[in-house]
Amino acid sequence: MACRTTYHEGVIHKCKPRSPVTLHHLIALWKALDFSIPFHVAVWAVAVITFWACRCLGETTIPLEAKFDPKFHITNETACRHFQQLDGTHAISFHLPWTKMTHGNGANIIVSGLINNLEDICGLKALALHLNVNKDVPKSYSLFRYMAEQGNPQHMVKNKFLELCFDIWTRECICDILGHSFRISSVIHLLSLGLALEYVAAVGGWMSLVFLLYWRRIVEIVPVAIHKAMELKKVKKAIEDYHKKLSISNAMIENVASGLSCTLNDFLDD
Repeated sequence: MACRTTYHEGVIHKCKPRSPVTLHHLIALWKALDFSIPFHVAVWAVAVITFWACRCLGETTIPLEAKFDPKFHITNETACRHFQQLDGTHAISFHLPWTKMTHGNGANIIVSGLINNLEDICGLKALALHLNVNKDVPKSYSLFRYMAEQGNPQHMVKNKFLELCFDIWTRECICDILGHSFRISSVIHLLSLGLALEYVAAVGGWMSLVFLLYWRRIVEIVPVAIHKAMELKKVKKAIEDYHKKLSISNAMIENVASGLSCTLNDFLDD
């Protein structure tokens, strides 16, 4: 099953290496946004939650204003479950109605609060602020909707989100990224912190072999220079340990990967 989900039609090609979105990007975004503007508040919530939850932007934004469909997009009516974890941090979870991997079965997003959150990049805080500032938007709209300057409600369209982020990051000279850089970055960041690979795979909604294939693609497109040697060593060891635990050899991954007929956009598309 995991193998079958990796096959697509297309042409194999290599893309120019792109950097992932890092904490530095999020801090730069936070400092540049105007939190008196509802759109900026919604952008911050999308950025932080997409990052910490290891999700695709296509799952937290809308492709076009006219393309909103509750069958595929999370709405403001979605129920959130609050709970407290063993270390004292609070978290919430809510259900995505559709994902690229699970289709109509959807997936659950888990957003944890942060202890010692020095840079104010906590997903819970970002979501709470967004829900308060944009509380007047009708419940039938998407979760990350906002009130426009004209006073009319708007969905968070992916291109509008990226346009603001890229404008800020370009001014900071840190814009060598793509939309799927959010998911790449969260995976690498969580692994470099020492989190169990099983946890990271579960958060991102991957099956075991699919995750290892995804990691193989990450290695191809992420410049090594952006990471500290110690972090890379830690992450690579976690991947190797995961191989052994599941008895999935490098040869097996190479064989499956060599049979792929897809582009990076097919594999990593938001």
